[in-house]
Amino acid sequence: MISTDPKVIARIEKRLKTRNARFRKLPKAKQRVALAKDVIQQLDARKLIASHCYFGWKHRDDNARFSNLPDKAQFGTATSQTKCEVCGIGSLLVAAAELADQLPVDWALDITTGSTNERFSIVDYLAPWFSSTQLDMIEMAYEQTSTRGGFRSFYTVRSDKQRLRAIMKNIIANNGRFVP
Repeated sequence: MISTDPKVIARIEKRLKTRNARFRKLPKAKQRVALAKDVIQQLDARKLIASHCYFGWKHRDDNARFSNLPDKAQFGTATSQTKCEVCGIGSLLVAAAELADQLPVDWALDITTGSTNERFSIVDYLAPWFSSTQLDMIEMAYEQTSTRGGFRSFYTVRSDKQRLRAIMKNIIANNGRFVP
C-alpha cells in the first residue's frame, strides 16, 4: 500500500536519490543493463507481476493514495512501495522510474487514470534508453505477437513471468540491447 506519511516518503526519496546518482554515472548501455537487472530483482521480490497491461497497481485503491502524494513526489516513490502489474515495456517504466527518478507524480497519475495515451507516454519516457523499435520488439516478444526468427524462442515460454525474465536476460546478455 502507498504511504503518504511525510517521514516514510522522505526515507524512500533519500534511498532513491542515492540509487539515482549511481545510475546517472553509468553509460547508456550500462543503464539499460541496470534497468533489466532491476526488473529481474523486482520480479524475484514479487513487486512486479507480469500481466497484459502496460502498468497497473496490484491493489486498486493505491491510485487514490497515489493521488494524495505531495506534488513534488516522483512516480518511483509510489512504485517502490507497492506491487505493480506490468508488461514488457511497463516493467522497464517501473525500473526507470525508480532508477532515474525523473517521472513526476502528475504524469504517472495521467497514465494510471487513462487520461493520456498510455503506450505513447511510456515509449516517450523510455526514449533516453530504448528506441521505439527496441520497445516494439520487446512488446512483440512479451505479448507473443510474432513467431518470426528469434521471436520463436519467446513464443515457447508459456509463463508471462518467465518470458519477461527471458527478455530482460536477453537485454543483459546483449549489452543493453534486445536481440530476438
